[in-house]
Amino acid sequence: MAVTAASIRTQRSHQEFDIDAVELERDPADPHWSQTAGPPAQIPQFSPLRALLHPLDETAFVTRWFRQQVLHRQHHGSNRTHQQILTRDQLLDGIREHRVPTKSVRFLDGVEDAAHDRDVQQYDRSNFTQGTDHERFHFGRIREYLTSRRGTMVVHDLPASFPSVDAFAAGLGEVTGSHTNANAYYTPADCSLYRPHWDTHDVFVVQVHGRKRWRHWDPVLHAPLPGRPYMESTPYVGFHHDLPSHTLELAAGDVLYLPAGVPHTAWTTDEASLHVTFGIMPPLWHQLLSALAGRALAECEKDLDFRRACPAMSLGSTHPAIASQRELLQQRLSKAIAAIDLDEVLAQHFASRPRTFPPVDDQSDAVQLDTMLTRVPGVTVLRERETTVELWSGDECLSFPVAACEALCWLRQHSHLQPHQLPGLADPERLAVARRLVHEGLLRVGPSRVSS
Repeated sequence: MAVTAASIRTQRSHQEFDIDAVELERDPADPHWSQTAGPPAQIPQFSPLRALLHPLDETAFVTRWFRQQVLHRQHHGSNRTHQQILTRDQLLDGIREHRVPTKSVRFLDGVEDAAHDRDVQQYDRSNFTQGTDHERFHFGRIREYLTSRRGTMVVHDLPASFPSVDAFAAGLGEVTGSHTNANAYYTPADCSLYRPHWDTHDVFVVQVHGRKRWRHWDPVLHAPLPGRPYMESTPYVGFHHDLPSHTLELAAGDVLYLPAGVPHTAWTTDEASLHVTFGIMPPLWHQLLSALAGRALAECEKDLDFRRACPAMSLGSTHPAIASQRELLQQRLSKAIAAIDLDEVLAQHFASRPRTFPPVDDQSDAVQLDTMLTRVPGVTVLRERETTVELWSGDECLSFPVAACEALCWLRQHSHLQPHQLPGLADPERLAVARRLVHEGLLRVGPSRVSS
């Protein structure tokens, strides 16, 4: 039986985001529509990516825009997805009620000039906390900071505080096979955020409240590698004024997709703005090969020839003996890399542990064949072996009998289920699998909860 890697994908119910899952037709008048998308793919009942880009489907996005070019979707108020992700009141209530950790919030100095070329200054966070208690915000000071237009409030790691954002970010990650995160940017009127820069990951910008103007340029550095210093993009500042740019405006409900490496900046005019950015970080070949090479070199430590001294410094790098040894060791290393299971590397390095909101008691013993269950969002990897099937979630591996493979694969198209629906198993086995997944936090008893 062939070994395959499959993500058990969380497809949120389309009722939750007020988007109908319907077959799409190409609109020739839409300049953002791909004319070379190819045949339609098997599209799940719902995906958060479709909710953001409706009526654009996943196939068109992946073949035409993903990691390639900017996409701006104007919904003209017809798409309410942004209200199901996060509202301004929900964000402010989360801060007021101390559900957002103080360490996740930054307060930046406002800049009125949208084309500014200086670094944005950051206020000391202690200016906005309650006296000596730096774990709790003083909301009155935050309100004064925002209403006086002193700058932008940035809230990092939204999924840790808001279940609705967590569900949507995880769903985007599953559609794109990526790690995801989300931040919020609340900017008063007549303020600018960062000076022109690019990010080393893709970004979906969802306008939640008000309006914000954006300017972007063609990439100078295509597909920059993650982990590089943020300042790598700052040489762009200074000569970007002389290059062609594109300016657009996002209204509430609109979406902007920026591939990694696209220089951009943003500012407000006469009204305040709140937008949420979803960072999309798919595994890159550079990362995969780095992991494979690291595993292979660790295996090669057992080979005595790899532990011998290299006499290149004394004999010279062009000496025939050096060339011969190098060729031999490179062949062995290449063979060691080819022998490593890529699925295992994906599972151990790129699967993400689902987050459970809110923490609940173990309800696995109460699960019956007709119990309604909801899958918890998270990028997981399924690996089939000879007698078992492994479900990787973060750095945890759950092992099931190989007979459960069909049932686990079936989950990728179903966000809500009852154990009796799991295919390929007898009823006692269905209960065992369902109860194990509930116990491990990958399934939850009851209907979906996506709002905070």
